[in-house]
Amino acid sequence: MRIRQLIEKRETELNAMIGKIERFLENAPEGTLSAIDNKGRYCVRYPARKNDSANKPLKKYLKKSEKDLKKMLALKLYYKRLYNSLNNEKKALKYVIKNYKPEEKYAAYSKLPAAIKNMIPPIYEPVEEKIRRWQNERYEEKTTFREGKVYESARGEKMRSKSEVIIANYLDRCPELDYRYEKPLVIPGMDRPIFPDFTIINKKTGKIYYWEHFGMMSDEKYAEEFIRKYGMYQSVGIRPGIDLMMTFESEGKGIDMGIIRKQIRYILEDDKAL
Repeated sequence: MRIRQLIEKRETELNAMIGKIERFLENAPEGTLSAIDNKGRYCVRYPARKNDSANKPLKKYLKKSEKDLKKMLALKLYYKRLYNSLNNEKKALKYVIKNYKPEEKYAAYSKLPAAIKNMIPPIYEPVEEKIRRWQNERYEEKTTFREGKVYESARGEKMRSKSEVIIANYLDRCPELDYRYEKPLVIPGMDRPIFPDFTIINKKTGKIYYWEHFGMMSDEKYAEEFIRKYGMYQSVGIRPGIDLMMTFESEGKGIDMGIIRKQIRYILEDDKAL
């Protein structure tokens, strides 16, 4: 979840709580509760009346039987202080939202002359630069078991299973997304890269996602390989269900189209968190 989304969520929570407190205070009993001593004695202080020449606040000691009144006045005292704190937090969040401009860090690089940009890598790469680099990048697909690529996607790519073709065609129908099939991913500390079935980019945000389809989960050795690969992704901070989409298939249980659509919606909607 991104900063702006977190702030908006917190603002919604604050508005709900502030509204609840306001409704309580409207109907709260008059007066301010104060404790007299450690013996449990309390009194209520009331504002001075206009026609009181002494202009002194009135005071009333509460009986032990007035438990409900004591509790309501205690809540009133707490809620009034909480009300001020929540409103201060709300003002601070509005200030942050007004002045929070994450795009400026990307402009620092994108506004440089092209000759300068060619000399140095950006710390924060502008989305358009990332998309351009993605589109121009060349890579070598997985070379092992090429004879197993007998199925063809809508793009004309040779793939290893009908299910991969289904996923590829779903992705291809989304203009906001682009994908690469079996693009190598270097894992630090490993001699060889791994090859996610799909590496996907959200062209609005520049964020990268990975998608693995595990199509032989009934096979024991295949399931063990899944566990190994799952651990590799986690070791480099690629989080299943967040950065890594997964679909499964086993003997007698085909791929779930609903899961494919749901995970693509997640990737598409993730740009709302900016």
